[in-house]
This record gives sequence, structure tokens and C-alpha cells, in this order.
Amino acid sequence: MLKRIITGVIAGGISFAAIYFGGYFFGALITFIAAVALFEYFRAFKNAGRTIDYVPGAVMLLVLPLMMVSTSKVPGMLTFGALEFNFFYVAVLAAMLSVMANFVFRYGKFKIDDTAVSILGAVYIPFMLIFAYCLREMPHGGHLLLISLIGPVSSDTAAFAVGSLIGKHKLCPELSPKKSVEGMIAGFAGSVLGLCFYGFMLIVLKIDIGLPFFFYPILGIVLSGAGQVGDLFASGIKRSCGIKDFGKILPGHGGVMDRIDSYIPCFMVTYVVASLFYSF
Repeated sequence: MLKRIITGVIAGGISFAAIYFGGYFFGALITFIAAVALFEYFRAFKNAGRTIDYVPGAVMLLVLPLMMVSTSKVPGMLTFGALEFNFFYVAVLAAMLSVMANFVFRYGKFKIDDTAVSILGAVYIPFMLIFAYCLREMPHGGHLLLISLIGPVSSDTAAFAVGSLIGKHKLCPELSPKKSVEGMIAGFAGSVLGLCFYGFMLIVLKIDIGLPFFFYPILGIVLSGAGQVGDLFASGIKRSCGIKDFGKILPGHGGVMDRIDSYIPCFMVTYVVASLFYSF
């Protein structure tokens, strides 16, 4: 427990410092997290007997450092002077050509399931984490990023507390035996309360980020749903690979993937919802 607390405090301190300073600091942190998480993902499937094509993940991971030096902060869009193009096209092309060539020239050794695992890794981890960096680069990005974290954290906390106390009806016993329907419902309530409290504190402190108060409970519901699905999805991967944790890099917590699984989809959800709202 002591290791878990110490690791949590250190990791939390580094994360909040990077969020506060933003820019290269936050971009470097997200790139590091994406690289380690992608490595853990591929290692899990490789140890489970899958043949991995690393090109899709490596190409998509390259988008993060490129975006740090680009003047455009729209996901995948790179602008260097007069040159402007969407790198996502290049990444998708490289990913598809790589797995297609592997499937053709290594037929029998590189199976169709291996292509799915390889492409999924690229989309699931670096692609979705790119939105965390772009979210931080938006106006009021620090607050938006905190919103994307408070939602799933509040949801996880409430779900664990209520599920441990009164959880009786299993949610997905094949993936996570301890999760319950009661915990899931509490997760939605916890996320709404957590974000409403944050929205209320912004009003008290007279900080205007351009979002009406009704935005917070709505996003609370959406982020709780996304976070819980993300958590269960990662549990499903671990079940499929026959492992308990993705790694041991974080003492008391497991691997990086074990800590960020519920956050991964929330960054993209917050970016999309905030972008749509700000556009009106």
C-alpha cells in the first residue's frame, strides 16, 4: 500500500506539473506514456503467441512529436511554414500497406488476427492519446484536460466504493468479476457530481472557460460511460492474453496501461465534445 501511495503521489505530481506548463512539457509526457503503453500492449499479445507488426504503432506514435513542432494543433494536421498536410493519411496508409505486405509475404506466420491486433494498437493508444495533447493546446486547455481526468477518476472512485459495499449484480463477470451494476450506476453519479463540483468551483473563483453549467453533468455522464468501457476493454485484453497486469513499471499500480485504460477514450471524447460546443 505504501508503494502504491508513493507512486501515485509522484506520478500525480509529474502529471499536474506537465498539465500546468503544457507545451513541450506535456507533449513529452504524453509521448512517453504512449510509447510505454504501446510497448506493454504489444508485449502482452506477443507473449500470448501473436505475431506483431510494429510499423502501424510506430508511425502513429510519430505524430505526437511532430505535432509538438507543428504550428497547427488540430489532431493529425501538421503545418510547417507553407507546407500543410494531414499526417493521419500517411499513418493510415503506412499501417495498411505494412500489415497487407506482412500478410501476403508471411502468409501462414502472420495471420489475419495479427493484422487486427497490430492496427488496433496504433489506433487504441497513440492515436487516441494525440487528443490529450491537442486538448491541452486548446483555449482553456488546462481546465478541459482536468475535466477529462476528473470525470473518470470520480467515476472509478464512486464505482469502487459503492460496488464494494452493496454490489450484488455482476456487470461483466467474464472480464472483471468484481465490477457490479450498482457500481456502474454509482460511477455515473460520481462523475456527474465530480464535474459539477469542478464547474461550481470555477464559478466561485470567477474563472470563465466558456462553458455553461449544464455542460458539466452531461459530460459527466458521457465521460463515465467512456471511462468504464475503456477500463473493461483493457480488462478484456488482459483476459485474452492471460495476464493480470500489463507491466510493473509503476510499483503498486502495475503497468502504464493499467493506470490509463479508463482515461484513454476520455481525452478524445472531451476534445470532440468541447470542439463541437465551441464551434457554435
